[in-house]
Amino acid sequence: MKINNIFRRLQCFCMILFFVILVIGVTPVYATGVTEITFGDLSAKAGDEVIVPITIENNPGIASFRFRVAYDMDALELLSVEKGFLLTSGTLASTTNKEAETMTFHWFADNNVTGDGEIVCLKFKIGQN
Repeated sequence: MKINNIFRRLQCFCMILFFVILVIGVTPVYATGVTEITFGDLSAKAGDEVIVPITIENNPGIASFRFRVAYDMDALELLSVEKGFLLTSGTLASTTNKEAETMTFHWFADNNVTGDGEIVCLKFKIGQN
């Protein structure tokens, strides 16, 4: 009887320990501060090609995003949308809606990407006018 009683107590203790470790182990850790996504500020003259970097700061971890960018298609020609150095994996795709003068791009991956830095680069050619 004593052996069964000791075995049950040990079994209960192990289950409690398992649940404590489980709860502590899956508690999410959140980054401090507000996540900021910014488009680079730059200037250029007619005929120039420019690269507009899009960066993220205080990144808690992302596995996908989507942006819709409106711009004057008579003044700017979109040449390319490329992954920034932070996005080493995943798929980036873009579509252009000429009627609405918008471009939408989205990225998704199997795993979260953490860290701060450049996520996308938009390359434009400035029109002659």
